Amino acid sequence: MINRAVRQCALEGIWVVTIHDCLVTYPEHSERVRRIMVEGFGTMGIKPTIKTTTFNLNVLEARWGDPVTWLDRECQFVFRFS
Repeated sequence: MINRAVRQCALEGIWVVTIHDCLVTYPEHSERVRRIMVEGFGTMGIKPTIKTTTFNLNVLEARWGDPVTWLDRECQFVFRFS
């Protein structure tokens, strides 16, 4: 399903990238990406739980030099499905 959503985003000119069970996009596209995911899961009879958060740029900049720790609980991806 996530691959279908990525394809639909590409067709609409929306930049997204997947990381495990997350989709990352720009804030201005987050609501449309959310709707694409809800519509896609809906066609399969599934109502997903979607959590929308933004990157914490302060954490990202502070840890940029350490690739092991720059992504942590304070630096969440835009979409996470459960």
